[in-house]
Amino acid sequence: MHTMRSTAPDRAVIYQQEVFTMNEQEKIYKTLNNTGAADIAIGIIVLVTGVASGILMIIGGAKLLRRKSSVMI
Repeated sequence: MHTMRSTAPDRAVIYQQEVFTMNEQEKIYKTLNNTGAADIAIGIIVLVTGVASGILMIIGGAKLLRRKSSVMI
């Protein structure tokens, strides 16, 4: 006796896999979005810190050059 299997459960399994895949894709998209935003924020902070430290070094060097004549070695 030959019995045919119903394809309805197979379709349900495929549907569940598609939903799972979509949720995974959404999670990946959100993670990439948050990571990109964090990278931009960190880059701006590093840029501002670098510019500020460069300016402070230039000011410090100018003060040393200005007081060079008063230093006795």
